[in-house]
Amino acid sequence: MPLWPLVAAGLLVWWRRYPPSREGLWLGLVVGGVGAGVIALYERFVLGAYRADNGMNAIPFGNLSLLLGVLALVAMLGRLYRPIPSWPWLTPALGLSAVAGLAASFLSGTRGGWLAVPLLAWMSYGAFRPFLPRHQLLQLAGAGWLLVAALVAMTAITGYGVTQRVERAIDDVRNYAIEGDGGSSVGLRLEMWQAGGRMLLEKPLLGWGEEGLVEARDMMVNRGLLHPGAKRHDQLHSDLVDTAARRGLLGVLVLLAFYGVPAVLFARHLRRSHDMQARILALSGLLVVIAFIGFGLTQSMLRDVRGLSGYLGLSMACWVLLKARMAERGRRSTAETRTVI
Repeated sequence: MPLWPLVAAGLLVWWRRYPPSREGLWLGLVVGGVGAGVIALYERFVLGAYRADNGMNAIPFGNLSLLLGVLALVAMLGRLYRPIPSWPWLTPALGLSAVAGLAASFLSGTRGGWLAVPLLAWMSYGAFRPFLPRHQLLQLAGAGWLLVAALVAMTAITGYGVTQRVERAIDDVRNYAIEGDGGSSVGLRLEMWQAGGRMLLEKPLLGWGEEGLVEARDMMVNRGLLHPGAKRHDQLHSDLVDTAARRGLLGVLVLLAFYGVPAVLFARHLRRSHDMQARILALSGLLVVIAFIGFGLTQSMLRDVRGLSGYLGLSMACWVLLKARMAERGRRSTAETRTVI
């Protein structure tokens, strides 16, 4: 996993010199979203799996599927604003990918990732509101609610999915607050977050390190300060808490920069750009960052190789394509100015 930032840095340099096409990213979203949906449907309804996971942890699978679906939806809306003559089939394909990605996330039973959905929806609405007619926005909002209702109905009919796991989460919180039950899914997370806070207070600057965190965790279990179930996990189920305990305040500052720098850059271009294609890329990059912040509240996504590579790859692709689009617009503007002169 430590090689991924180096690989991403080298790829960033290469892509800045030889940028790929935007259609390549859109095709990737189609393949990724539809592929995740097909896998989830097959595992749940053919294999009878309780949670679709594609052979990995169901949480990163569900979170990444959700993100692919949201990005595909944003790309589709951008193409609807001003229909693009090339590859007209790509627009409905992106819509299909959006539905498939969201369905895969539902079928994975992932709960924490959906905490970020209201914020992602609000950001997308704010980005498209100045460009799309009001009636079209209302139609899209209605279609979105129908899609969510259909997904909820699908999981409710089959007897398992996000809805049932949300109900179980509410029971877990109630049992933890009243009875101190730290053995449930949510209760164990709360236990580990409290343990991470204690570890930070004991070693606030540099944290416990890789091996030290394991030793401190086991020591807390032996002293009865932490539920024994925590030994089954190699992370504290929160990027912020895990980084604070493992790397201290210095690590937290690095993590905030890891999120904050791309978020500020993408937000700046989203606010200033009036070109729809540039806005789509800036919004997509910002959505990647915000989604991973939301995912990281309840899962250490950046300690998973799929999560880290997904964050680096998607945010970097959006940034490179955004800069290429701006350069293209700049050359076109310069050429038009010279023509007028």
